[in-house]
Amino acid sequence: MTDQIGALEEGRHGPAVRSVWDRQIRALTAGLVTIITLVAFEALTVVTVLPNVAADLDGLGLYGWATSAFFLGTTVGIVLAGAGADRDGPARPFAAGLLLAAVAPTMGVLVVGRGLQGLGGGAIPLRALRALPGRPGGGLVPIPIAPAVRISAGAGLVLAGLTNRSPLGLPLIAAGIACGLGPLRRLLPAGTLRLRPGIPAAVAVRGLLTWAFFGADTFVPLSITAVRHASITTAGLAVSSATLCWTAGSWTQARLVGRRPYREIIGTGLVLVALGTGGFTTVLLPASVPLAVPIASWGVARDGDGDGDVLFDHRHAGPR
Repeated sequence: MTDQIGALEEGRHGPAVRSVWDRQIRALTAGLVTIITLVAFEALTVVTVLPNVAADLDGLGLYGWATSAFFLGTTVGIVLAGAGADRDGPARPFAAGLLLAAVAPTMGVLVVGRGLQGLGGGAIPLRALRALPGRPGGGLVPIPIAPAVRISAGAGLVLAGLTNRSPLGLPLIAAGIACGLGPLRRLLPAGTLRLRPGIPAAVAVRGLLTWAFFGADTFVPLSITAVRHASITTAGLAVSSATLCWTAGSWTQARLVGRRPYREIIGTGLVLVALGTGGFTTVLLPASVPLAVPIASWGVARDGDGDGDVLFDHRHAGPR
């Protein structure tokens, strides 16, 4: 598969590649789909069983960190994908994280393992994009590793401050902002934090959509098992069905891009995420609302997240 990637990047293939299943890149396509699918299944599995794992390791206080560490690691992993994935690949940190998490004796060790998984998991999608035929620009824009590390560290400090009930909470938040805000502003398109029309606003809205969704998604299985006292199997069915809704939303937006205004597509996604997340809060009302209602509501939120997964390029991020 590495040879096929190199051949694509250097343009050594004779005939033009018209489909991802063309003979020249068929094995490459199968490999990329398999890898991304395995990472997705791993993420779904971890989220589903995390309530039981946290209970077994007596680490409910670190429950949110098990997923936050993964996403913080992903921030660095995306940068490493451009700096070293061509040489070493993302498999090593991801496999090391899987092994460490599997044998973790405490919740803290599990969080470290999840961070390592994020390093590898963040590199995989970007590596796949680099391998696609016809990608513009001939490569990725190199990004220094230090800003990504500072952003991840700053976000971690802010999260630690928000979850800390001691007087250290506010200083941690302030330290996190001081550490990560500057590098974040330099890496984002100019005007992103001010929602400047065009690409900056598109990037900001997509970020808000992602954070809103995954911030709640982490606690869906915990709510179902701890509040409604349902089984892990029920929580798994809820997460899996919601994932199918995300697939439907992604399929829909892929066919609407270019036909419908960009703002309409992303606006619909935001509304669905808001309505679905609000509907899921009924999970906290076990005496009056059946469990099917919050589960269905989360499917709506998942569909909205899929609707919002629009590619932010110059064709769709303008003031349409």
